[in-house]
Amino acid sequence: MDYTTKNFAYDIVKTKRELSFEPKNGLREGIEKPSTGIKKTGISNLIFEKN
Repeated sequence: MDYTTKNFAYDIVKTKRELSFEPKNGLREGIEKPSTGIKKTGISNLIFEKN
């Protein structure tokens, strides 16, 4: 599990350049939107259920 000990930084510059890709959402929204949905539906209670 060598990947757990290394720092990674992701950059979409190459993707934008080579595929003409432009994301519809920024990073913050891409993280917040799913987590908000998980909280609203109560799925987080199932995922993180304490025994």
